Amino acid sequence: MDFTSQDQNGVSTLVPYLSAQKMGPFFDSISADVATQPLDATFKSDGEKAWVVPGVPGKALDPEKTAEALTGASVQTTGRTAQVAVTTAEPKLTTEAAEAMGIKDKLSSFTTEYVGTPNRQVNVRITVKYASDVMLAPGEEYNFEKQIGPRTPERGYKLAPGIVGPGKLDDVFGGGICQVSTTLFNAVFFAGLEVTERVNHSIYIDHYPKGRDATVTANGANLRFKNDTQNYIWIRGSSNGITSTFTIYGTSEGRKVSYTTSDFYNVVGRTDVTTLNPSLGPGTSVVKLPGQSGKQVKVVRTVKGTDGSVIHKDTFISTWLMVPRQIEVGTGTTTTTTTVPPSTTSTTGTTPTTSY
Repeated sequence: MDFTSQDQNGVSTLVPYLSAQKMGPFFDSISADVATQPLDATFKSDGEKAWVVPGVPGKALDPEKTAEALTGASVQTTGRTAQVAVTTAEPKLTTEAAEAMGIKDKLSSFTTEYVGTPNRQVNVRITVKYASDVMLAPGEEYNFEKQIGPRTPERGYKLAPGIVGPGKLDDVFGGGICQVSTTLFNAVFFAGLEVTERVNHSIYIDHYPKGRDATVTANGANLRFKNDTQNYIWIRGSSNGITSTFTIYGTSEGRKVSYTTSDFYNVVGRTDVTTLNPSLGPGTSVVKLPGQSGKQVKVVRTVKGTDGSVIHKDTFISTWLMVPRQIEVGTGTTTTTTTVPPSTTSTTGTTPTTSY
């Protein structure tokens, strides 16, 4: 490919020129060998601090400058070699942008532990994975239900005991995932972040912090909170299915968190409902539903700034309705209801030990 050029005396000469457009098919064939994909900056942590792992710019073939280099080489009598020209492709998240996010200090960390069934352990482990590694911008809200998505077999969820009604447990896909929402809620609680939604379980669960459990149901109760700090926060979780931990990193603003937890109040003794079942032999009985006593507990959290000003003062009231224990017996002719006095009703032992 040539073009005509005139010198200062008006004499025309042919000058070799290689067109980037016409060499397009050739450049397309070698571009993959030249290109390298940019790598975004990422974050790492050691449980106490977080830091930026620098991003790496990528490279891409520059057709115009490569064609110019080839044109220059073509007029040489020796050393007719041209260097491929490249352009720099910046990562979507550059090192500078990542450092400006302010992810460096541990704001809080919380751990829960519960063994449960093997299926429950699978549910907990994969839910932590779905809920984790989230960067939340200042003012942005975290929506647990939206973040983890549907609990389906296709997404790895297993059947495990979950709460399906008043005082009732049954195997459901995703049973046990509320250990994850409870763990995350407590990390948020101690980070001093703004909580916009938290609901307690309908069954009292004594292996969670008193008054600080958090349930999540599809199209129902949810856990939501906002990043009300001046910088990004990084929500990072880990779990082996038994022990689950969430740590929140960001830029420390010196928030101080204090709280009080009340005794149980408005305690309502569990009742027993006994029903005749003619299919049971005389003198036999079956507890169909263990039930629970009714009660409430109040947790008050105060979050203060470095100057002592109150940033948040929250009251989290947990309410557990009384659920009668249902007993079927093989004797008797009527259905009777017997109230168990509160003094003889355990406030912590009326819920069966199971996975949820």
